Parts: sequence; C-alpha cells; structure tokens
Amino acid sequence: MDLRLLTALVAVNEAGSVTAAARELLIAQPALSRQLQQLEHQLGIALFDRRHRRLTLTAAGQQFVEAATAVLRSAEAARSLAESLAEGRLARVRMVASPTSAVDLVAPFLATLGSADPLITVEEAQYAEAIERLRSGYDLALVSAPPPRDLATREIAVVSIRAYVDSSHPFARADEVSLEELALHRLIMLDLSTQPRRIVDQAFAEAGLPNPDLIECSTPQVVQALAAAGRGIAVATDDPLFGLVPVNVRAPRGRLTVTVHAAWDPGHHAAHELDHLAKRVSDFRRERYAS
Repeated sequence: MDLRLLTALVAVNEAGSVTAAARELLIAQPALSRQLQQLEHQLGIALFDRRHRRLTLTAAGQQFVEAATAVLRSAEAARSLAESLAEGRLARVRMVASPTSAVDLVAPFLATLGSADPLITVEEAQYAEAIERLRSGYDLALVSAPPPRDLATREIAVVSIRAYVDSSHPFARADEVSLEELALHRLIMLDLSTQPRRIVDQAFAEAGLPNPDLIECSTPQVVQALAAAGRGIAVATDDPLFGLVPVNVRAPRGRLTVTVHAAWDPGHHAAHELDHLAKRVSDFRRERYAS
C-alpha cells in the first residue's frame, strides 16, 4: 500500500480540509485531491462525502483512517529502527507526554541535548491515548499514573498539585491551603481526562466536601490565565504563569501530589537506552526544580 496516499488521507482528516492539508504537506491542492481519488480507486470505496463544499469522511472512511494512521505509525517506527540499527545506537525517539509534562519538563530537557543525542520528537496526549500510542509504535511515554504492568517503567518525579493565586490574595502568604479553604472559592481546573483533576475530585469526596464551584478547561495555560483574570483559583501542576503564586494543597491524607512515570515496551530494541533516557529526564527534572 502506498504510504504517500495514506499520508494524504490522514493529513486531510487531521487538517480538516484539502487546502489546509496541502499547505502542511507542501504540495499543490489539485495534486493532493488526485492522491485522494487514487486511494479511493485502489480501495474500491468512497472515503469522502463530496456532496457539500467541505469534505467529510464517510462511515467507511472513518474506519479506514484509523487503520491508515496505525500503518503510518508502524512505518515510522520501522524507519526509526532502521536508522538506529544502521548507526548502531538509538538515533530517534518518538515520545508522547501530557501537555504539562511536554511544556514544563520535556521541552526544557530537549534544549540541553547535543548533536550526539538522539533526535526526540514529542506529541501531547493524556494517559489513555499515550498508552495507546506507545503500543502502536511510539518509543517512550510520560504519564501521570502507573503504566500497565506489561510495560517497563521508571518514576520521573512526584509533582505537587497546587493552587495558583494572585500575589495580593491571602493564600499567597501561606505555605499551603486546605481543601476546606479551597472549597469556599471558585476553582479552575482541567477536565477529567487528566490525573491531577481526578486526584483533586477524589480528595474532595474522601474529605466529605461538596463538589466545588468549578470552571473546567482543556488547556493548562488557560487555567492560569483565567485565574490571573480574577475568575477563580487555578488548581494545577504547571509552572506558574502570569505572576501567579503557587501554594501547596493539603488534604486529610497529606499534600496532594501526582507521580509522573516514564513507560516503554520492555521488548523494544533499544529498551536499555530508553531506560537511560528516562533516567536523564528524571535527573534533569530534579536539578531544574532543586531550588
């Protein structure tokens, strides 16, 4: 099967239009349209509904694009393996991490790497999707809950879940704030797909406290932006932004934290190197936040 045609299909699906996908792939729009038609002809099925101005996937197309994505990931993994074997070392690492880990940990770590280090690319995903990608060809995942037992793992960091307030807020002068105190305020948090949010919700339930007045967001930076705008108290694990002051949160069982784990396939051809890379990330995190 022509990987070029599969790439065209996946690109159009992800970009939302042929025009946007053509820009990303750096090819002319008519050429991309011909590739889609060629793929449909080879498969003998209609992948797109063309009755409207905007292309939409047919039911068959929706099923096939998932298979196409898996094939492309496997092909990329095979290319990465070939590069590694040819060079006698781990040449490239495809990593997946939560948005917070990607921004606050992985990106600063990547900036310290040299030319002798592997090329590391990073995509953002929460736990379930990160594990799925790891099983479909990615090399390393950073997740905020223990990985399944069949995967190799290394603990990267224990991260505090904190309340973020303006410097003029009374909480800003405290070392920590209790759940009972937080319950009196409107909170701003990420959605339930994130481990910190689930930990906070569980802590409220265990403490017998009612669900807090809540603004729910899907982007970590927006959580703090709304807090900076005076819309409530942000509760998150990110580095502070917009001049906000982070304050630890104490529940009846102790301070709220989340543990970040690295995970990889123990049968990976470079499993030892991935373990070493995970240790480097852990050491970097410890040194970065030592103060």
